[in-house]
Amino acid sequence: DKIQEKPHSSDTDFIIDEHYLAIKGRYDRLMKKNGIKLTFHEIRSLFATSMNEIGVKKEVLQKLGGWTNSKVLDSVYIRHSEKTLNDSVSMLSELIMPEIQKVHGSEEG
Repeated sequence: DKIQEKPHSSDTDFIIDEHYLAIKGRYDRLMKKNGIKLTFHEIRSLFATSMNEIGVKKEVLQKLGGWTNSKVLDSVYIRHSEKTLNDSVSMLSELIMPEIQKVHGSEEG
């Protein structure tokens, strides 16, 4: 709603009328004041990773984050936590192990 309140003539118009360096300067001061060390890139990556891990569709995430293509989103911004990787390996193991046991069991008989 706040975005729509800003005057603009199309959905592709910029709604922030400040230069990048002005915004970055305020951001850097705010982070320093609060003892936080996160770059814009790290925040975007954290956003992309978190949204991906809770199941937000890539197309929606891409639009929300302003990425022009999913290749950049996937290769640069989305990271996978150890937990996510371990959970994925466990799920794969649960699917494959019974099949391996079936094959191994039939070889013995």
